[in-house]
Amino acid sequence: MTELLRYRSGFHYENLTIDRILKHLLITSLCSSGLAELDSNRYRVVLEVAGNSDAVILSGLEADTQYQVTVAALWGGHKYRSRPIVFRTLEPPRTSPQQDGGLVGATPRSSVAPPDPSPTFPTIRGVEIGIVVLVLIVWIGAIALFFNRWGKIRMLLPYQPDYKQEQLKVPGSSALAAATAGGTCAHSAPSACSKRHGMNGRVGATCGAGRSRNRPPSLSRFRYCCVLSTIYVDAIINHMTGTWSENVGTGGSTANFGEWHYPSVPYGRNDFNWPHCVISGNDYGCCPDRVRNCELSGLKDLNQGSEYVRSMIVGYMNSLIDIGVAGFRIDAAKHMWPSDLRVIYDRLHNLNTDHGFPSGARPYIYQEVIDLGGEAVSRDEYTPLAAVTEFKFGMELSRAFQGGNQLRWLVNWGPQWGLLASDVSLTFIDNHDNQRGHGAGGSILTYKQARQYKAAVAFMLAHPYGEPQLMSSFDFVNTEAGPPMDSSGNIISPSINSDNTCGNGWICEHRWRQIYQMVQFRNVALGTGVNDWWDNGGNQIAFCRGGQAFIAFNNEYWTLNQNLQTCLPAGTYCDIISGTRNGNSCTGKSVQVGNDGRATIIIGSDEYDMILAIHRGPQVRSK
Repeated sequence: MTELLRYRSGFHYENLTIDRILKHLLITSLCSSGLAELDSNRYRVVLEVAGNSDAVILSGLEADTQYQVTVAALWGGHKYRSRPIVFRTLEPPRTSPQQDGGLVGATPRSSVAPPDPSPTFPTIRGVEIGIVVLVLIVWIGAIALFFNRWGKIRMLLPYQPDYKQEQLKVPGSSALAAATAGGTCAHSAPSACSKRHGMNGRVGATCGAGRSRNRPPSLSRFRYCCVLSTIYVDAIINHMTGTWSENVGTGGSTANFGEWHYPSVPYGRNDFNWPHCVISGNDYGCCPDRVRNCELSGLKDLNQGSEYVRSMIVGYMNSLIDIGVAGFRIDAAKHMWPSDLRVIYDRLHNLNTDHGFPSGARPYIYQEVIDLGGEAVSRDEYTPLAAVTEFKFGMELSRAFQGGNQLRWLVNWGPQWGLLASDVSLTFIDNHDNQRGHGAGGSILTYKQARQYKAAVAFMLAHPYGEPQLMSSFDFVNTEAGPPMDSSGNIISPSINSDNTCGNGWICEHRWRQIYQMVQFRNVALGTGVNDWWDNGGNQIAFCRGGQAFIAFNNEYWTLNQNLQTCLPAGTYCDIISGTRNGNSCTGKSVQVGNDGRATIIIGSDEYDMILAIHRGPQVRSK
């Protein structure tokens, strides 16, 4: 070993010993720099360093080489050596030429190659390509999921252009608690939560089914709905909330129930009917003032006689008209004075021409007035204002198609049954209340009795009486249950089955073939009356609508097999109940009409549906 020593401070020597292990390299040119050869792969160099050094910089080390460093000190004639420190230098970049440098003061063992003048390109590894591809797949998947969800919203709009109208749930902030166990509302049924809202002064609406919210974040989506269908908003202007433990609405608004204070509107105690009272069951038979001035089911009753309350309600409804709605269902209208409603209706804007409505068109209004007879508040008080919901309509048709009345008695269906005049009657078989036994509920047909229900709806759409409203609902067992939700309380989107019906707990009656095909029937027969009525003296009936359409029903326990007048031109027609037209053929039954307009009509008692219907529309006539 060669030592290079220097005397320092009269007593202290330090030296640095560096051993390096080279792989298959013979470095002889470094000997002149103070290195002595140990063997073909090991060399040693001894260098002097200052005794007060805290660090030493080693330069000229070779790449991809292992080194061992020890520090020795001389003190009082004794040598002290540290533990060896072993390290390895990094591998050189692949694009750099290999260089063979020495330690301090060493000269290269070989000359450095001149730089390559040709351009270099980055090296792309397979894993990097995989990451890029994965990111692209994630982006495409996210976009697809977005459009899939929006596509489902579009699919829940009216199934075909024949559907021209759609009713929305209440646009406002319902006092709806988060779902905890089973997705229930903390203070009431989720099916009714959005009907009892905490802030009706704010504006909002959503297209299609769903819980009420404030003004939609994207009005363009709402306007898209308005283009596809005419939208009627279910407006709550009679009351605010009850007194519940949850005081935060779905739109974020709050309330102080004990003080009758709703700051988001704002409403205060002076905006409600006073003194405080609650409607009792006996009040409906005797006391119209209590029915209108007291609370319905403990819901805080607004005073529509107040000019301030009127202005809040009118502003709310006009803002909805301005964004494209065509009208309103007025909830609990019988609990408000007709004179107050007249003032509110008269102050509403004309429909917005930017959404395709003709100039000067007025909003269509239909009022919820439950009047089955014998009550202190009569539906006739409200018909001069606007149309009224005819609850007797669904009750009587449900009774008939369940066998309680023979179908032959429907020959004079209309006001002779004690129903409202046709032009002010909003008709339906079931709605969100009476299908659960609430709101004049009784023995009402619903989707749960599908065969009879489809027949009752078909009669409603085939007969010219009234303005029909269809139900589109979700499955339920518990009448207090809300729509299908996941464990976090998020509403589950409906799936669309191969036959265009809904899944995931949604019923979507309006997508049933037997129902949406009857909407075609009604549109084709528009403007015609009932003629050529036939019945068997019991529960088999048939009739024409002018010369445009024909329908027959069989609610007997035996087959209907009759040669009947269809009032249609000669030709082959596809039955719209059992199937559809497919080119020049029918997927269901076909009916051959002769030159005299007559045809043999057959409906078995055990068939899936008790109806047969044909009309002159191009979707039906095959020849």
